Parts: sequence; C-alpha cells; structure tokens
Amino acid sequence: MNAAELTGQTDRDQRTKRQRWFQDIFINNEISRVQGIDLLSVTTTMEAGVDIGALLAVMMANMPPRRFNYQQRVGRAGRRSAGVALAVTFCRGRSHDDFYFQRPESITGDPPPPPYVDMTSVPIFRRVLIKEVLRQAFSDLGMSAVNGGDNVHGEFGSVIDWNNYKPHIQDWLHDSKNEPAIITILDSLRVQTALPNASNAQMLNFLRDDLIPEIQTVVEDDTYTQDKLSERLANAGLLPMFGFPTRVRSLYTRFPTRANQWPPTEGVVDRNLDIALSQFAPRSQTVKDKAVHTACGVVELYPQGKNIESKPGLVPALTEENKSLGLCGNCQAVIYPYKLLKKPHPGYQEPPKDICPVCGVDALRCLDTREPKGFFTNLQPEDFDGQFEWQPNATRPSLSVNAEVGNIQRILNASVSAFNDHIISVNDNGGNGGFDFQNASIYGKPKPGAYAVHSDKNSSVTTSGSAYRVALLSRRKTDILLVNIEEWPTGVFADPTTVIGRAAWYSFAFWLRVAAATQLDVDAMELQAGFRSLEQNGSVIGQAFLCDHLENGAGYCRFLEKPKEFKKLMNLANPNILNSIASKWINQPHGNACDTSCNLCLRDYQNLAYHGLLDWRLALDMAQLVLSASSAIDLNSPNGNIPNPWSELYQGMNAPILATLQRLGYGLPTQFGTLTGYVHQNQNRQTILILRHPLWQDNHPEWIASVAIAKAQTPYHDYEVKPANPFLILRRPGDYA
Repeated sequence: MNAAELTGQTDRDQRTKRQRWFQDIFINNEISRVQGIDLLSVTTTMEAGVDIGALLAVMMANMPPRRFNYQQRVGRAGRRSAGVALAVTFCRGRSHDDFYFQRPESITGDPPPPPYVDMTSVPIFRRVLIKEVLRQAFSDLGMSAVNGGDNVHGEFGSVIDWNNYKPHIQDWLHDSKNEPAIITILDSLRVQTALPNASNAQMLNFLRDDLIPEIQTVVEDDTYTQDKLSERLANAGLLPMFGFPTRVRSLYTRFPTRANQWPPTEGVVDRNLDIALSQFAPRSQTVKDKAVHTACGVVELYPQGKNIESKPGLVPALTEENKSLGLCGNCQAVIYPYKLLKKPHPGYQEPPKDICPVCGVDALRCLDTREPKGFFTNLQPEDFDGQFEWQPNATRPSLSVNAEVGNIQRILNASVSAFNDHIISVNDNGGNGGFDFQNASIYGKPKPGAYAVHSDKNSSVTTSGSAYRVALLSRRKTDILLVNIEEWPTGVFADPTTVIGRAAWYSFAFWLRVAAATQLDVDAMELQAGFRSLEQNGSVIGQAFLCDHLENGAGYCRFLEKPKEFKKLMNLANPNILNSIASKWINQPHGNACDTSCNLCLRDYQNLAYHGLLDWRLALDMAQLVLSASSAIDLNSPNGNIPNPWSELYQGMNAPILATLQRLGYGLPTQFGTLTGYVHQNQNRQTILILRHPLWQDNHPEWIASVAIAKAQTPYHDYEVKPANPFLILRRPGDYA
C-alpha cells in the first residue's frame, strides 16, 4: 500500500499531483503502479470543498474539535450517491477524545453556531476608513510605491521614510478640496451599519487632528518589528488585518539558494507565529513527507537579485540591546517591557531573578525575549518511525501588568474595562529562560543573521562565537475585556499564588468565554480567555480577561463592556433564571454527572492544557461574587430554590467525596458546627478533615468556629485538624492518605 500526505505544508507543486494520483488520474509518462496512492494522510486541507467521488472510507487519527469538523471530514467519503461509506475515528487517551467517545451523538448531532457579523463597531469602521483615506492620499501625491514596494496591507512605503511623507499626508488631510472624497468614503462604508459616534464631523476631526499623531506613535515604538509602514500599522490596530498572513513564519527544511522562485515552493513549512513559537522552536520536530525535521535556529531570508540573502532571525538582532520581559514563577505576573538590557543574557546560565513587584517574592525571571522572523532545521531529516518529540512549550496567552487599561467602570461587584492592547506568548524553553543561540554556519559557510543552538549531531549546521540565552516572543494586538472582583466576603478569596486560586480564575475566565459566546451568538473559538496577576493595596489579586481571537479585535469585548450587556452576561450565572447557563449546568443530567468539568460546560478542544484546572462549580461561585458581594460562598447554602451544586459531591452514600475518603480509611461524616468533617483514627493519633469551600481562607468565621468545636470534642492529645478541599480530593486524593 502506497501512502502519502497532503497537508498545508506539502510542497505546492506536489499538492495537485497527489490529489490526482489518489483519484487514479495519470498523465504523460506517469505510471499508475508507481505513482498511484492508496492511502492519503491529510489535515483540514481536505475538510471541505473537495470531491473525490470514488472515496469510500475515512479514518480520523483523533476526535475532531467540533461537530461541524467531524461532519465535514466524514463527508469526504460516500459521495455521488455511493451505496456505502465507512468512517472510523480513533480516540486518543485525552479528555476531549474521551468525552465524545462516551457521547457519539454529540459529535454527530450538536447544533452548529450561527455566523455573526458586527455592524456596530466604530474601531472596525475606523480601520477601514484609515486604509482607504491613506490609499487615496498616497496615490494622489504620487507616493504609492516610493522606496517601499507593495504590501498586502497597503502601498505606504517603509517606516524609515514616514517622516518624509508625513507633512504631505497631513496637508492632504487638511485640504478642503479633498473633503468630498473623504465624505464619499464615509457614506460608502456606512451602508447597512448602525454606528454611534461616527458622524462626518467626528471622523473628519479624527483624520485631521488625531490620525497623524497616532501613526507617529506607532512609527516611534521600537517594540514593533515590521519594516513596512502599512504592515506595522495593521499590527498596531490602526489598519485592518483582513486575515492577511503577515504573522506567518516559515521553517526552512532546506536552505534556498536561488531567488528565481520566491517565496520557495519546496523545502518550507509555515505556521502562524503563535503556533510557530512552539512547533518551530529549536529542538522541536516537524513531520513532513515521512521524514522528521528537527528545528535548530532562526533566520530571515529574502531575495536579492538572483541570490538569497539572510538577515537577523531575531528582532532585535541577537547582540543588540532589548527590552526584557519579567515572568514571575510565584504569582504568574507578566511585566512587559520590564527593563532595558544593554546586552543579551549569556548562554548556559539561568536568567537572573528579581523581587516581583506584584507578590514581593524573589521569583521574577528577567527574560531576554525577541520575536523570531523565520526558522530553519538542522538540514538532516530522519526517517519517521511513528514517533516524534515535539511538544508545545509556549506559555498561555498573557496580559502584561502594565497594559494600558482603558476607562474602568464599576458594574455589579466588578471593575470592568475594555481596551486594545497586546496579548503576549513566550517560549522560554520549558522554564529555562530561553535557548542558547550562537552564530550559525550552513554547510561550513557563515550565514549573517542566522542563529542556532549547538548540537553535536549537526554537521550541516555548526555554531560558533558567544552563546546568548534568548526566549521567543509573540505579541498580538486585539480587543481585551478585563474583569476584577471588587469586594470579597470575609474569609473568601481566590489567591493567584495558589493552585486553587489560579484554578478559580481560569474557570471564571473560561466561563466568561462560554457566556460571551452564548450572548453574542458566536462560536466560543472566536474568543480567548485567561487571567493576570496584579498588585493592589499591598495584596496580589487576579483579574480574568477575554480577548478577541481575531487580530486587532472584532468588537466583541468592547460590546460586552457596556453596563447593560455586562449585566446581561452575568445573569447567565443565575441558576434561578430559566435556560441560563447556570441552570443548565446545575440541573440534571449534567449537575450530577460532572464532578469537575467536561465538554458540556467549560472544556473544549482549544483549552486542553487547562482541563485539569477547570471546575464549573468554582466558575459559578466566582460569577456569583461578581453578581453580588453578599453571595453565600459555601458548600451547602441554596441559591433561592436551587440546591447548592457542591452538596452533590459530599452528601449521600454514593457521593464521590465520601466514597473517596472512606477508601482512604476515614469514617462517616461528622458535623463540626456548620461544617462536615471526617475522622481518621490510627492508634493514639487522630486526623480530622473538615470540608470547606475551595475559596475559603483560614480567617473565615465558620472555619474558625468549626476548628474550635473539633478540638473541644477530640479526646486525643495527638491530633491534627486539616482543611479538606473538594477540588483537590477529586483530583489528588493521595494528598489526604
């Protein structure tokens, strides 16, 4: 059986050939027994729009993310009225696959999310307006391609030439003769929109008074790495991104030498920067055409006449000064930019640690982070034997402590703000502070700007000179919604320096994501979620955030910032409201069947890395605190007529917490005041576990009272009273053995 792959990384001239050979179509001198393909291994490139009439069988190597992915993939087989088709899905040993393995009706019959178009977003309107106004201004002034060449974002020249263009563009905007053209643009863009604060007068004032200073700010900001003005403005959110692949990074599996075909159609794989940050990082592996390619370095290649030249693969270049990033291992705080590094960190050494300004612990690593422009492998592919060692190492999407937060509103028991800033991802080589880059030579010839990590196995790629430890950075500007709980009940707090606190903030953030998708009637994958740590009044607090998945933002987060919409969003956490998210999660069959989280509540394919932390009960309790600071946060108080969802975990003989503790040798439940306890007796020593809410601290009044009662009742001199956390009992029962 002859097998071949057909994916987005397949060389361009091979794609149509392989699809044709798979369909038994041969031309010229092709030989069917030689070129014919019996088994085609594909990715989402074959998910839709491909009709192979004779195809009768499809096998999926893992469970697809959503129902529509599954149906698109199985739909490749049995077309053209074929009488039979076979679809086999291999479920891997992970939570996402396991969920749908148990519920095949969900992956085949769940309703698809309807499409959504935001016609009320002024920022989106303004980006398109700026794009067209600048296009006309540059064109009228005859500067459309001067010293800049073209670019998919607009022919506005290079960043270094902006100061030459600026006075001419400013004069064009203020010239009354051009006002009718601008009004025509405004009228065209307003068709079928409802745009507040976007009148002709307001937009004209913006273009004449604010646009040039905003462009100047972006031009002078050296944290942007783009050389073309239009591309830099798009990454800064002033121009629309339009889905153009300007954040795509290439991995060269062979070094191109001639510029007659550029970009190269062979020996290259490309990914979006956020994915490339992990998949193309040094020592990561990529499988292509039955071979394993091991990445080893970074470089930027470009055509120069008939030749291919190289530039620094990191921005700033390896030996230049750089603004570092602070990353705290205790409270997870991210500070960017942190401090100026006059020279990069030396290689083979851990980066220095500072006192974290958020939590005050000596745990803030000062990382030298730089954006990669392109990647290359060790140029020695190995046969694929069914296994490879790539694993994602990039950090979660993060928000810097010093992000420029917009206007903060007090809504319910939360401070809420929507703004446009950078979401940051970093690959620091698994917590080691980065990769040890040196100057690289390819086949013995030095390549200026190519940096690689040393490997004894490499003969094609060698390194020389000083080594510097550098982490890989990605920054994506988009709309962000930030939510902070203002007032906490006595003894209740989600401390981001603890596992439970981080679990609560992540659970709440992903609840916001689910609720926002429900309210906006969009796919949850249009949004990302996370939390950041911050210092406030001498304490470390957490803040949940949502961000639009689309670069520059789609307007979702700014829409949810409106007080009326945010209240409507949070009401989805009220179980007493019919068909709210909370009522669906608490009621049967979900409430009794889901101990922690599942794909019917907080989990999905995109947040696989967080599944172990997510808990729908924690999420709803955090949401209840946002609704009201007086919410009862405990394990037994009902919410109106709705029983407390935590009670199902420990009340009743079949409750999972009771069953777990009995297997560990604890006795039947015993009341200690308002709380339930479990006693483990071993000779003359007694251990008393008292069950309390995961967010309770040691200063909670009911906890203090229950501990006092337990101490008064014990007859033993040698005893221990310990808090029992239902979150940990279900995940780490061995901690209570």
